[in-house]
Amino acid sequence: MTVRLRGLGAFCRFWGEEPQRIELPDGSKLGELMAMIHERWGQALPPELWSQSERNVSQGVIVLVAGKPTRDMDMPLEQDQEVLVVKLTVGG
Repeated sequence: MTVRLRGLGAFCRFWGEEPQRIELPDGSKLGELMAMIHERWGQALPPELWSQSERNVSQGVIVLVAGKPTRDMDMPLEQDQEVLVVKLTVGG
């Protein structure tokens, strides 16, 4: 199955402006996508975006699956579903 991985803000430097089309086995869960991200980009992503030890996004990064924020690595993914990853920023 194919999912669309889209990063906003700082993630655009690594993934570009357009969503990345990622091939995963049918029935994959969010954890499998995070493992693929770790393999493909983990070493290049800075610590404020990616936790090397957890092989997952860092604190302050939100993952949205089908428009809903989640940290559930057992969340099933569906064909052509968008997974959005964005770093929270604060300012004023």
